[in-house]
Amino acid sequence: MHDLFAGIARDHCASTEVELVEFGLVLDAYGNKFASDAEAYAALSIEFKIYCRKHCIKRIALRFSKATLGREHKTDYPGLANSIKCATVKVIVGFCAHIALRSAGGDYRSKLRSTATYSLAQLLFILDCAGYWLSDTQAENAFEVGQLWLDAYEALARDAHVNKQCLWKLRPKSHYMCHHIDDLWSTRANPRFRTNFYGEDFLGKLSRLGRSCHRRTCMKRMLERYIILMAQKWHSNCVHDVHDWC
Repeated sequence: MHDLFAGIARDHCASTEVELVEFGLVLDAYGNKFASDAEAYAALSIEFKIYCRKHCIKRIALRFSKATLGREHKTDYPGLANSIKCATVKVIVGFCAHIALRSAGGDYRSKLRSTATYSLAQLLFILDCAGYWLSDTQAENAFEVGQLWLDAYEALARDAHVNKQCLWKLRPKSHYMCHHIDDLWSTRANPRFRTNFYGEDFLGKLSRLGRSCHRRTCMKRMLERYIILMAQKWHSNCVHDVHDWC
């Protein structure tokens, strides 16, 4: 799943928003197009805050712009900035599904865009609701929407290439996601429990410990501080369990 949130999902969300803005599909309250792309991105930023508030999501300080979406020039393939965390990307996927379905029309490109974005959001929803092992129904549904998402994304990338548009970038991670989707059906294992988010979080904690140590004794003091931290957590957990047992 890390390949999804750190790779193709960033391209997907950015391409969705950039395409809606550049195609003039982001409208104001009166149904009129915005005078500039900057105004359209600002409107999406406000709508994203409303979306987070409506779904009881902790406030995310994010403002959409050409810079955060990696679209400084028409020859740049869109992609969310690296400063945007993977957890935030997950929220943006749901928001993109919301705006893509709202602006869906009857043309071929619009149908592909709404299908791909909704399928990705539905895939994440199924995996979030499931445990470590998927049931037969969950595995079947996840496999179907996952394949639909990959097929629609590939069709979008092909159509953009034919029209000479730098949108819907294909990466090697796209092929890797095909294997992830196939594994859903064959192994029934939920990839949400096999990410390396905890590993990255661990590196962040070690980095904070290392910055508080002198550079000459950094390796030794960092390990000592880490052992003390683990001892404190172990002790607090044991005390908490004893109180619950009593």
